[in-house]
Amino acid sequence: MARFVYINDDDKVLELFYPCGEAPQTVTQDGVEYRRDYSMRQGASSDSMWPMNSAAAGVHPAQISEAMAHAEANGVPTSFTADGDAILTDKAHRKAYLNACGLHDRNAGYGDPTPKFKDSDFGENYA
Repeated sequence: MARFVYINDDDKVLELFYPCGEAPQTVTQDGVEYRRDYSMRQGASSDSMWPMNSAAAGVHPAQISEAMAHAEANGVPTSFTADGDAILTDKAHRKAYLNACGLHDRNAGYGDPTPKFKDSDFGENYA
């Protein structure tokens, strides 16, 4: 599924997901017609996804104060929900926080935190 951006005559933006090649040129929602907007970056992260709560980058609720102190000491002040999910405010904050914690995104794209490997990590048969 890919994200497609639509806009109406009042410049209200609508983001919808369709299989590639199946996105219509116009959609109607709540009686308002939206047309496909090719000027918007289709694959870019939407501002509507921030802040992001991350359970994967979170901690046990008993460790929240320790995690906040660790993040602050590493120059990436981070808040947590009551369940211990990390609250990541934007893409740059997410990257900095994950790097500070030694975490990475397994589906990383450009600008996302990626694992740091050396050739020696793969053994002598690495080509």
